[in-house]
Amino acid sequence: MNTMYLKKILPLFLIISATQLQAQNFLKQLGELATDKIGEKGTDMRGSIDSIDFQFAISINQGAGFFDIEQKGETFSKVLYGFKEQEDKTPLDLARDSLEIAIGLYNIRRYEMSEYQTKRTLEYMESSSLEDEVVYLRVISNLGLINLTQGKIAEATAYINQALSKAEEQLGSKSMAYLANLNNLAKKEQLLGEYTKAEKMFDEALELSKENYDGSMQQAIILNNKAMLYQTIGQYERAIDLMKQANNLSNQAIKKPLQGERSFDNRKFQANLAFVYQAAKQYQKAEAILLELKKIAENRRQTKNAEYAALVNQLGILYIQMNRYEKVRGLFVEALNVYKKRWGENNIYFAKTAMDLGNFHRIQGQYEDAQNWLTKSFDIRKSLLNNTHPAYVESQESLAILYWKMNQPERAYPLYQEVMDQTMTLLHNFFPAMSEAEKTHYWDITSPRFQRFYNFAISYLEQKPELTKTIFEYNLDTKGILLSNATKIRNQILASNNEGLIADYLAWQDQKDQLARLYSYSKAKLKSQKIDLKQLEAEANQLEKSISERSANFAGTSPVEIDLAGFKSKLNPQEAIVDMIRVNKYDQDFTGESTYLALILDATSTRPILIEIPDGNLLEGKSLLRYRNSIKHKIEDTHSYANFWGAIEPHIIGKSKIYFSPDGVYNQVNINTLQTQNDQYLIDKYNIVMVGNAKDIIQNQQKSTLTKNAFLLGYPDYQTDEVTPLPGTQVEIESISKLLANNGFKLSKNLSESATEDNLKKIDNPGVVHIATHGYFQPDEEVSNESSFGVHYDNAKNNPLLRSGLLLANVGQSLIDTVSTDITVQNNGILTAYEAINLDLTHTELVVLSACETGLGEIKAGEGVYGLQRAFQIAGANSLIMSLWKVNDEATQKLMSAFYTNWMSGMKKHQAFHQAQLKLKKEFKNPYNWGAFVMIGE
Repeated sequence: MNTMYLKKILPLFLIISATQLQAQNFLKQLGELATDKIGEKGTDMRGSIDSIDFQFAISINQGAGFFDIEQKGETFSKVLYGFKEQEDKTPLDLARDSLEIAIGLYNIRRYEMSEYQTKRTLEYMESSSLEDEVVYLRVISNLGLINLTQGKIAEATAYINQALSKAEEQLGSKSMAYLANLNNLAKKEQLLGEYTKAEKMFDEALELSKENYDGSMQQAIILNNKAMLYQTIGQYERAIDLMKQANNLSNQAIKKPLQGERSFDNRKFQANLAFVYQAAKQYQKAEAILLELKKIAENRRQTKNAEYAALVNQLGILYIQMNRYEKVRGLFVEALNVYKKRWGENNIYFAKTAMDLGNFHRIQGQYEDAQNWLTKSFDIRKSLLNNTHPAYVESQESLAILYWKMNQPERAYPLYQEVMDQTMTLLHNFFPAMSEAEKTHYWDITSPRFQRFYNFAISYLEQKPELTKTIFEYNLDTKGILLSNATKIRNQILASNNEGLIADYLAWQDQKDQLARLYSYSKAKLKSQKIDLKQLEAEANQLEKSISERSANFAGTSPVEIDLAGFKSKLNPQEAIVDMIRVNKYDQDFTGESTYLALILDATSTRPILIEIPDGNLLEGKSLLRYRNSIKHKIEDTHSYANFWGAIEPHIIGKSKIYFSPDGVYNQVNINTLQTQNDQYLIDKYNIVMVGNAKDIIQNQQKSTLTKNAFLLGYPDYQTDEVTPLPGTQVEIESISKLLANNGFKLSKNLSESATEDNLKKIDNPGVVHIATHGYFQPDEEVSNESSFGVHYDNAKNNPLLRSGLLLANVGQSLIDTVSTDITVQNNGILTAYEAINLDLTHTELVVLSACETGLGEIKAGEGVYGLQRAFQIAGANSLIMSLWKVNDEATQKLMSAFYTNWMSGMKKHQAFHQAQLKLKKEFKNPYNWGAFVMIGE
């Protein structure tokens, strides 16, 4: 044993020795016979408890740690075991004593000393041939946890895997040892960002705990850990539900002597519930819990421990979020003082609070103090964690932002490069096996980092103009990431020839259909019919994830392999790309304002040209309102061109074809209709091709064969006076039918009473789908307290795919009576966007939504329009034609007739559509008539 180690643990040994001396004196009074009997009984009891006395990693708001669980009878066995004379202890007894010292060191956060002591115990047991004892298994398991807490992931993985394998071999897969190490392995996967693997392991551990240890504190810990995993990936509602279960269970589980519902152990769960509320922006609920816990600790004079420090640190962050800055600094300093007094500065907890305090000083503009604390935090984490650890990356970004705000971009940039590289790696590794809902939540958490980086890059462009290329590539890789993943999964599964996988995919679609019908029910009706909607949603979500994991071809996202040279080789001299990015402005925090970037690339570009259109709020407010009013009232509008396109125009002079990828407000404007001068519009100057992501230009250039069958639907018999009939759509369908039939198309024509939801849902990959009826989109604030077109308010208010759709035959009864809707009925006359996702359009070349406002929906920056547009794209449609405002029947008929005539004559789809609009423009001068429709995809 080295001198330094002796110096570190000598005080602890002195305490132990003094205690043992007192015990020895007492034992002499009892007599040798009593001592021997009591000591042996304690040894036997300790041996029986060894098999269940395994430490569990518990997720807390500052990382992971041991959870000190009292096993039934453990206190009594420890007392009896203490009566045993030191000289009578066996090598196994001594090993157990050594392990207990290591656990004690861990519990007072002496991690390095604890690791050293545990390794010495391991060496002692191996030299004494005690590898088959349960205590040896506990030693390995604890080494895994100690390394996990310190962020030594590789070492932790080796020990935890070894312990898990040995536990199964020695004690079985139902043992506490196996359960503990499965939990610990799940926590390790979570720290690595392998969230899907972590969830599966937590689920397995929960199932084992329910079967064998139901109602135990261990089960509460696993519920807590799974809840914190959901919090990490933004699934706050599910996290809150699990944290409440963990809290309830911990209140009922066996406690240590003198501990009750307000024990340290239980307060960890309550603090975590507050943390989840905080992440979900339910600040008042979080504050109430934290203040109550703080009061309990103060009343019990328990303000010098790590739990209290974590509590006040969390409260400090909460007050930043609530803009109550006057309370913040004192809380952070109090937490730092506790950590420093107990363990010094070189630990992960001190580093976390130091970063929080540094960021607070930065927000206040106190850069010198901010630099001191952020540098200290970064240095500590650098010494303790590997460079892929999320906490390390977090410190890197905090320091990068500080240098940026200190006007030292040359120091910020190298840090930011590493931050973004690690973020992209995590993103690509994480997405593959997640459900759509989980991807959405995770992207909501991750995307702000890209937004902050774009703000930084804009400020640094003069010194480093090559950053335009970096912005372009990041946007290329992430724009529409959720949509591209959804369509990719579908296409790969259906092309996999894996019958079992495809069957499960179709079963998942059936589950989604059932959910779509259930969304018409109120909470009361669901309850009366004993339908657990959340459980059905969870089952559908789980099946979706299982499908993703089992698909051999499924690869999720992958790093961008398309470079600028690849684009330039596909563009001719008359073509250019205009890629829009909506950026939330960031000062010391996000300001609520926005700016727009236009990235312009042509065949001669060495890097994209970046144009900033700075006042995004003006574009999204007054400018959009002016544009809409001018369209609606058919008045001249030269302002919109200047607002939306004027800054871009000088950089595309000489080009005739523009590939345009919109974002934000640009999804609500038909660029073709911007008036340049007099009666001239952009459509007269350019052939503008709308694409979701610029990389579609390359990826979609594979030639596809048009299947010569078409599904046509129009003039539905709504069976209600509440919906205006559309006789013009009958003329439209008849006209298109003749054109397609003359070109060898096999037709499925559905008019009047046959224009049903049921017939639409039966389509099987037609080459063309043309739907002429009423469409709708209801903004969240316009949904009534009862329902949105048959979908109950409780469900519609949070899901734009349930607030947009098409009205079909027989819709009358559904609009009048949502209460008695039968979930088995497939033909209620309303096809929501949520249902449209399940349509089979994998090989469909074109979908035409010839209805009012079918291109509208909820705009999400970087992800386009959540409504019918998104639904039909996920369903597989290669190209879409849709409308942005209410359309004129006569103009629509003429536009569609001209488009199909052009297309059937041999023109490419987009060229045919462009020429049809130009033809219509000659007859109807105002863009209200010829500009309502847009095509996305070429």
